[in-house]
Amino acid sequence: MQLTKRTLDLNRDEQHHRNLQEEINHLALKLEKWEKTDGKNISSRRKHVNKMCLKVQSHLNNYQEDLQQALEVSFFYQQADNTLLAITSMRKNPSASKELGHIGDKEMRDIAGQIMMLDVSVSQLCNLHPALAPSITQKQRELKDQLVASPEGLQEQQAHERHVHQGTS
Repeated sequence: MQLTKRTLDLNRDEQHHRNLQEEINHLALKLEKWEKTDGKNISSRRKHVNKMCLKVQSHLNNYQEDLQQALEVSFFYQQADNTLLAITSMRKNPSASKELGHIGDKEMRDIAGQIMMLDVSVSQLCNLHPALAPSITQKQRELKDQLVASPEGLQEQQAHERHVHQGTS
């Protein structure tokens, strides 16, 4: 949801940038018309407007880059949180199937694969955004700690369920 909102914000900002560019072009055309009548004064005004236009474009490009980086980091955190939820869910509700151990192994492999993909993202994000490296690597450690703790917790739950099931049979 946040990723979609941020994407929409980025698209809105790009449209705003285009509108500003059109307005600047319109003003430049007006200046050209005035230049015919005003001569040198208009020429200096035009140069000033062009300089201002370049500054505005630079600021807008920087803003767009910042938004793109924020989206990348937000996407990483969203994926990491989803993986943590999957680990927690797997721990709380291992499948009710008879092949509980096999399904748990598959789920663990899937989650480990997700974490491997997130490791690649961590590497890229830390290179692109060094200031965010500590918090990104902290989230990565949290995921790996949860993954390491999961097999033990899952095995204990499975043994408990088998014991309870055998006691009632």
